[in-house]
Amino acid sequence: MSVRSLINAALLLLLLIHASNAMAAHFARGVPSFGLNGNGGGQAQQSIISQVGNYQILLTIAPAFPEPGELFELRVGVMQMDSGLPYKGEMILSYRQGYWLSSASYAAGRQAAVNGEVRFPLRFSERDGYRISLQMQTANGQQELEFPLAVGRPYQSMPLFITLVCIALILLGVRGVQYVRPKEGVS
Repeated sequence: MSVRSLINAALLLLLLIHASNAMAAHFARGVPSFGLNGNGGGQAQQSIISQVGNYQILLTIAPAFPEPGELFELRVGVMQMDSGLPYKGEMILSYRQGYWLSSASYAAGRQAAVNGEVRFPLRFSERDGYRISLQMQTANGQQELEFPLAVGRPYQSMPLFITLVCIALILLGVRGVQYVRPKEGVS
C-alpha cells in the first residue's frame, strides 16, 4: 500500500468519525431553537419554525427531549403568512416509528385549532426516532408537515459502530481490488 493510499484512507477515516458524531445529534427540519418557558425557569422547550403553503407553523415540544414513557406536549401554532389570521380548521397527528424504512403509520389524534393553536399530549414507550406528521386542510387542499423527533438519548456506541463498519468495508474493498488485479510477470 502506497503512502498516498494511506493518507487517503486516514483522511476518509477522519471524515467518517466526524460524520458519525454528527449523526448522534437530535435534529429537526426548519429552524430549531431552545429556551426556557416565559418566566425564565421550568423545563426546556424545543421550538421549530416552518412554512407549509401560505401558513407559518410554530411547533413547540416540552420537554425539549422527551424520555421513553414520559408524557410530553406537542403544541402547534398556525397562522396565515399574508394576513396573520390564526388557522381555524382541525389538525390530524400521526407518527411512524423509526426515521427510515418505516411504512406503518399510527394515528395519534385529531383536534380543532383554538386561536390557531392545537395541543397534542404524547407518550412514546420506546427509545427510538419517530417521524411525526401533521395534516391540515386549507383553501389550497390538504397540507402536510413531517419532522423527526428523537425520544430518549441516542445510543452512544452507534457512532463507533458505524465507523468500524465503514473501516471494515473499506479494507474489504481494497483487499478485493488487490486480489483481482493481475500480478506482474505471471503468465
